[in-house]
Amino acid sequence: ERDVERAQTVRAGDKVVDALEEAINDQCARLIALRAPTAVDLRIVLSVMKVGGNLERIGDYAKNMA
Repeated sequence: ERDVERAQTVRAGDKVVDALEEAINDQCARLIALRAPTAVDLRIVLSVMKVGGNLERIGDYAKNMA
C-alpha cells in the first residue's frame, strides 16, 4: 500500500536527522578542542560521533525506501 503522506513525512524527517548529525559532530569537535579528552573520555566522544553518522545513514536508507 502506498502512503504518499507518510513518504513525505519520512523525507522531511531525513533533513532533521541530517541537521542533528551535523550538530552532534559540531558539539563533539568543540568538546575535543576545548577539553582535550583522553583515553576513555575520547573514546566516548568518538563513539557518539560514529553513532550520529550511523543514524544519519539510517535516515538516508529510510528516505530512499520512501
